[in-house]
Amino acid sequence: MNRLFPCSLIVLLLVVGCPFADPATRYQSTIDAQIGISTTNGEAPLRVVVSAAQSTSPRGQIVKYGWDFAGEATSDKSTAEHTFTRPGRYPITLTVVDAAGEQASARIYVRARGGSVTAVINADRLSGPAPLGIQFDGSASTAVDDTILDYYWDFGDNEESRLTAPFHVYLSPGTYTVELRAVSAGGVEGYAEATVTVGAGAANSSLQFNGTQYGTLPVSPDEPLSAFTFEAWCNPDAMGGTLVNFGAPNVGIDVSIGTGITVRAGNESHDVSAGVTPGQWQHVAVSYSSDSGATVYLGGTTVGTLSLSGQYNVTLLSLGAGFHGKLADVHFWSISRNDTEIAAGVNGTLTGFEEGLLGDWPLSAGSGQTLQNNADGGDNGTRGASDNTESADPAWSSDSP
Repeated sequence: MNRLFPCSLIVLLLVVGCPFADPATRYQSTIDAQIGISTTNGEAPLRVVVSAAQSTSPRGQIVKYGWDFAGEATSDKSTAEHTFTRPGRYPITLTVVDAAGEQASARIYVRARGGSVTAVINADRLSGPAPLGIQFDGSASTAVDDTILDYYWDFGDNEESRLTAPFHVYLSPGTYTVELRAVSAGGVEGYAEATVTVGAGAANSSLQFNGTQYGTLPVSPDEPLSAFTFEAWCNPDAMGGTLVNFGAPNVGIDVSIGTGITVRAGNESHDVSAGVTPGQWQHVAVSYSSDSGATVYLGGTTVGTLSLSGQYNVTLLSLGAGFHGKLADVHFWSISRNDTEIAAGVNGTLTGFEEGLLGDWPLSAGSGQTLQNNADGGDNGTRGASDNTESADPAWSSDSP
C-alpha cells in the first residue's frame, strides 16, 4: 500500500502525526485569553463587569478562570464584577487554564475619574539669549482626590517630553508657547501654557576689560561662607591682572603671565606656579573649604593647594577690576567643588539647579547692561556699577571660549 503514495506525502504525514513532536511546535496557536468588559473609564465609584467567555484554546475547553482586580478583589468565575470606589488607574488581570493544564493571561486598564486637574508650569527662566536652556517642572500640578500620572510637554519648537521636570534648550531666537497637559491616574486632564522669549544673543561673546573696568555680580548666600568655589574662563593680555574680588575678609584671584595664579585672602597672599598663556582662553578655578584650605585649578587640573581658613561674608563679586583681557562663563558656588566636578565643569553645561550654585553668568549676551544669572533664584549682574552706561563698563567682545 505504501508504494501508492509519493515520498513527499509520506514525510509530511510523519512530521504532523509524530507522537514525539514538541507541543510548542505542534500547536503554534496557544491559548487566547480574551477580556470582555462593560467599560474602561467613568466616574468613581466605577462598577465594571468582565467576561472571559471569548477565551479559547486549540486543545479544548477552558476549565479555570482567575481574575485579579488590581489587588482589591479576585474571582474564579467566567464572568465577574467589581467596583473601584476611589479615583485612579487600575489593572485587571485574567488568567485562564485549559483542560491540558496550559495557561495564558491578559490585562486591561480601567480609569476611574476623580475631580478636576490643575496643571502648573514652573521654570527657572522664561527669557534669554539663544541658546537658552530652561529647567521646566510640572510637579506642582494637582488632581482632586487623585494623583498626576502623566505629563505631556510641548515646547513649541517641535520638541516634546514625557518627563515630570524636563530640561530643554531653545537653539533659535523666537517666541515659543510651552504647553503642559497633566493627566490624572483616573484620566482627567488639565492644561497650562507659558511663553518663552529667546533673543538673538551672541554665540561667541565675552567681556573685554582694560584694567579700569569691572562688572558687578550680586550673590545672596544664607550665611557667611565656610566654603566656596569660583570658576571662570579668562583670556589675559600680557599684563593679566585681577579676575575677581569678593567678600569680607576680601578674597582676590589674580593671573600673571610671569607668576601664574595668586590667591589673596585677608592679609595673606599665595602664589601658585602655573603656565598662564597670554592670548589664549584658559579655565581658572579656586575651590575653598575651611577644613581643607584652597585648591587652585588651571584647565581642570590641580596646580596648587593653599593653607587657608575662616569664613567670608559675600554679597557681591567685583569682576575684572584690574584685569586686562577677556572673561566669560563665570560661576560661583557656596560649596567646595572636588577635582572631578571641576574637571567635568570645564566643558560641561549647567542646568541652574545644581547644589550650592549661587551664580552662573555666561557673559554671552553680546549687548546691553544686564549680566544674566542663570542660577536658580540668582540675581542678575551689571556692567560697571549700575544699569546706566558709564566708563567703567567693560566692552562686549565677539570672542569666547
